[in-house]
Amino acid sequence: MQNPVTLKDKFDGLNTLEDKGHWLGKKYRSIVNSDRKAITEFDLPLGYLMLDLRAEGGKQIKKARLQDCGIDKILKQRRSDAEFLARNWNHPVMQELVASGRFSSTQTLIREFKKLTADEKQPVVKTAGSWLRSCSRVWTSLS
Repeated sequence: MQNPVTLKDKFDGLNTLEDKGHWLGKKYRSIVNSDRKAITEFDLPLGYLMLDLRAEGGKQIKKARLQDCGIDKILKQRRSDAEFLARNWNHPVMQELVASGRFSSTQTLIREFKKLTADEKQPVVKTAGSWLRSCSRVWTSLS
């Protein structure tokens, strides 16, 4: 029989995705939303687990797999935010925001990160042909 996972176990010492998921599920129930450590101690490991599960199963993660890992009760938005955090964790802007210590929730951290990195995206350039097509669609709908 397998030993149950407790919060006293270190996350890095857990071997299977199921054990990591059960540990995160227990951690989720024990954290306080305003705790600044929630970003690095809960959301980041959850994000890495989500990335591993996505790599294992393709585009979507099956509900049964989330249940196997014990993270099905964690809100979908929280899991999504955690995955985004893990995917962008090494970005210099993200590291600067985390180091500032201003953020106690992952959601506000991600919102600020998206704001600051929006300038890095290439603007969409419309060609004359695409502009004329969009104008003609508007013109025909008005007449």
